[in-house]
Amino acid sequence: MIFELNEIDEKTLDSLMSIWLEGNLQAHSFISKNYWLDNQVGVREGLAQARIFVKETDGKAVGFLGLVEEAIAGLFVKEQFQKQGIGEALIQRVKDEKKILTLTVYENNQAALLFYERQGFRRVRCQIDPETQQREWLMRWTRDEKLQKGSRKKIDFNN
Repeated sequence: MIFELNEIDEKTLDSLMSIWLEGNLQAHSFISKNYWLDNQVGVREGLAQARIFVKETDGKAVGFLGLVEEAIAGLFVKEQFQKQGIGEALIQRVKDEKKILTLTVYENNQAALLFYERQGFRRVRCQIDPETQQREWLMRWTRDEKLQKGSRKKIDFNN
């Protein structure tokens, strides 16, 4: 089940931070481990400001998505639970209530770029992350109102 957290207690926050750190170290080997370690305090504070959607299995968080207005600030799924549709389900949960979603993803994280493209996100522009000096893509998803009304119009995501 996916649900939105209304309040985050310390135990839940610790669990989400563990998933966040594990996920960043796994997906971003091209960025120094110290960068992620040094940013834990800021991320912990940021989680309190974001809307957090969580996927639990057996009463434990196995993935989460942080949303700030229309921006997906992060999507993380424990490694052993990846490729089971959890990330897609978390994105679908926020697509159900938003008309536009944006996010950034590092260019070197090809698996994530392809994942987001499969979810209907399009690359908008490439930019440099000022903190890491890594190239990242700003990506955007927009609900097609015609498709929502039952149209069978085919979308070409290659343009």
